[in-house]
Amino acid sequence: MSWLSRLFKKEAPKTEEPEAYVRLDFTHSFPHVFWVSTVSYDSEAPDGFCYKMFGTRHEPDMVIELLLLRQLQDGTKRKVFHMQAPIAQFNSTDDVIRELETSANVSFERFDFSSIRSWDEFRARAIEVGWEAGHSE
Repeated sequence: MSWLSRLFKKEAPKTEEPEAYVRLDFTHSFPHVFWVSTVSYDSEAPDGFCYKMFGTRHEPDMVIELLLLRQLQDGTKRKVFHMQAPIAQFNSTDDVIRELETSANVSFERFDFSSIRSWDEFRARAIEVGWEAGHSE
């Protein structure tokens, strides 16, 4: 089995655990850049929604995995897209973010985790930026 098929193979989460959309092992997969949008409203989500985009770096191949989620105010999440590209193409994500800001009437906060190399560093940075908790398996 190739590393790619292992990457996308996920076991079903235990009932008491939330589904893990992003998996970091700090050996071959690392956080790169994450974005979180402001809340917006539309006919599908009159109570509000936001976007979360996760850029995960896979080494040594230097591939960026991008996952865009749309999250409703009740916490329900839906995958908008999930793709991979060489790190050299990473700057094109700025175009995606600008398009979402315009089309969904949101603005994004960008969190650069590209220098993070361990769970402890990631957790400390997440607390520093105001994230309440992370999920670790």
